[in-house]
Amino acid sequence: MIIPVDIAAAYKILSRMTLMKNIKELIVLNLLIKEKDEYWANDDLPRRYFE
Repeated sequence: MIIPVDIAAAYKILSRMTLMKNIKELIVLNLLIKEKDEYWANDDLPRRYFE
């Protein structure tokens, strides 16, 4: 299952630079999926590890 994510709300906007760095790390870890200009949480991955 993939759900839409409000990145700004989730991070409470620290700084744009920090935000982009963290987003890139999450994408590398496959926890966020970027599609066009939207980000989606890949909750499939965490579910595999925590169930």
